[in-house]
Order: sequence, then C-alpha cells, then structure tokens
Amino acid sequence: MFLLYATILAETSHIILNCYHILSMKQKLLLPTNHSGALWFYDRRPYPIRAHHHEELECNLVVRGHGAYLIDGRKTEIAPHSILWLFPGQNHILLEQSPDFAMWILLIKPDFLAQICVDEGCKLLLEENPPGNFCRYLTEKQAKKLWQQCEEITAVQDQLSYFNIGLGYLLHTAWFLYQQARLVAIGANVHPAVDQAARLINGGLEGDDLISLAQTVGLSPHRLSRLFKQQIEMSLTDFRNKCRLERFLELYENGRNKTMLDTAMEAGFGSYAQFYRVFKQIMDVTPADFDRQLKSTDSSS
Repeated sequence: MFLLYATILAETSHIILNCYHILSMKQKLLLPTNHSGALWFYDRRPYPIRAHHHEELECNLVVRGHGAYLIDGRKTEIAPHSILWLFPGQNHILLEQSPDFAMWILLIKPDFLAQICVDEGCKLLLEENPPGNFCRYLTEKQAKKLWQQCEEITAVQDQLSYFNIGLGYLLHTAWFLYQQARLVAIGANVHPAVDQAARLINGGLEGDDLISLAQTVGLSPHRLSRLFKQQIEMSLTDFRNKCRLERFLELYENGRNKTMLDTAMEAGFGSYAQFYRVFKQIMDVTPADFDRQLKSTDSSS
C-alpha cells in the first residue's frame, strides 16, 4: 500500500512540475503584423492577469489606483505616476488592483526594438532579463507628458507609419524620463515556494488539495498557507478562486457554445453554488445579471 501511494504521489508531482514548466514558456501575443508594437489603456479587470512572459518589451505607466506585480518571485507595488519595465525573460502576474486601477501598457516587438535602441544609453532595453528593479516614480508633470503622448499615438493607430514612429518616440521618452525619476522602494522577495505555488494555481492546477501542493513546493501545509497570505496578501483559497474566475471569463462567450454551469465546471469550480458565491463576491453582480449585460452588449454591437 505504501509503495502504491508513493507511486501515485510521484506521478502526481511529475504532472504538477510539468505544468509549472509549461507556465514558464513564452506566450505568443497576437499583435498586428505590420505594427511595431501595441499601446492601449488598461482599465481594471476584477480578476488577475495570468502568469506570463513574452518576447516583447513591456512598459506600464500607472494612471490611477494601486496594484502589485509578482515578478520572478519579487512583489513590486505600483501606484499613480509609477513606471514599470517588464523584460521578455521575466515571468509576471498582476496580483492586486484597487477598484480605480488603470494604466497605459506599451509593447515593443524585438526586431523594432533592435532598430531603435542603438545608443549606449538604451541598450539595456535589449536584454532578456537584466538584474535589478525597474520600477520608479515620475513627477506629476513627467507622467502627464507621457499620458498625453499615449493619447496622441492611440489616436493615429489607423495610420501605420505615424503609429510606428510614435511608438518608437514614446519608448525613448519613457526610458529617458524613467532614468531621471526617483527609485521606487525595492519590492519584497517572495519565498520561492510561494512563487511556485502562485504560478501552479494560476496555470490551472486542479483541485484544492493543500497537502499535495505543499509537498510539491517543499513546505508544510501550515507554513505554505501562512507565507502565501503574508507575502501575496490574500489566502490560497481566495487566489485560487480568482484564478478560476479568470479562466471562466476566458472560456465563456455569451453562452454560444456552453452554459454557465458547464463553463464554471471546466474552469475548476466544484459546484454552481461555489461558482455563484465567488462570482458575486468578486464581480459584485450575479452570474445571471452579468450574462444579461454581456448578451445585451453583444446584440447592440
């Protein structure tokens, strides 16, 4: 019996570790072929962005509200006027967002980046995963200058040449202002086991078995729960439920292919009652009201 249990545990751990390995792969972002990058205004979503990294350099400029990223095991707080650089080799999750959170997101494709970053002062932007913390605060005047540029560039997205030139100019302006800005306090290191647990759950780890999860990341269940709550600032259960809700919202398309119940079960919820409770708590509307709003928007578009 012991050998059977050990075999099952080993196979389960192997599957979980494979999932963890998959989470570290780069995501292929679907950016327009002729665009040198992308720029958009991100208004708060009531659930976390999944752990990811990509070949594009990313720059975030926070407009309002507060949030926190988990970047390769380091928790970094972001606030109004903060500017954050995310490099291709950095796995990151947007863990927290205040109700009023909003930011501009700039992405630059690697081939365009190589063309425009030829001076010594900006060659750091070509690196895969440079050491250090890349989050600083701008002054209000500096931040408004960048916001205005973002608005001007998004207004010409249908004019390809202007848009691409604008992205390059915006990147250099952002990097210049970043170098002049004061350094944000370095974020706290997150325990490697907490980082691994967050990525596994965020990547779709099935079930609520705390014991198996704790064994996989190498901590006792009690210590893992305590550290996770302390460092991520939400319980394992709350984090898992937010990740499940995110998967639901990704899978559900106005009920075209599946019912809400089927989609909720596919997203990892154990029952409709659990799904309903989590949905209402996070989204502040019932699933039925949300569904009506979605279908009303879809029919009017």
